[in-house]
This record gives sequence, structure tokens and C-alpha cells, in this order.
Amino acid sequence: MATPATTDLIIGLPGYHTSTAGHLPSAETVTAAVRGARLGLARHDRDRQSFGVALYVDFAATPGDWTAYRFGWGGW
Repeated sequence: MATPATTDLIIGLPGYHTSTAGHLPSAETVTAAVRGARLGLARHDRDRQSFGVALYVDFAATPGDWTAYRFGWGGW
């Protein structure tokens, strides 16, 4: 477990598409981030109650980002 059970853990999914030295939009996608979060949760802390994901930043997310989020996380 990466954090104590008493800690709420929210992982930000990359809902922005600006290419910078620290962010490569073609590699850091909502689909990949959701998959990584689900794999991590399934392996280590499946029954954790205070865990989630959120699009960051939601105002820059595209309809495709929202679809990937809903399909990948909501379809749990």
C-alpha cells in the first residue's frame, strides 16, 4: 500500500493536451492513467474505500477524455 488506510487517495488523470518538457500528450493519456490506477488498486488494495481518480484539469478535457474516464473507471 502506497499510503496509510486512513488517507484518502485521489489520482489525477491527465485531461490536458499541452505538450511541455514534463508532459507528452500522446503518451500520458486518460486511458493509460485509468488502466494504471486500476491495476495498482487491484494488486494492492482492492477493498480500499477512500480511493479514486479525477480528471485534471477537467476544463481542458476533451469528450474523448471523458469517454475514456467513464469507460475505464466507471466500468469497474
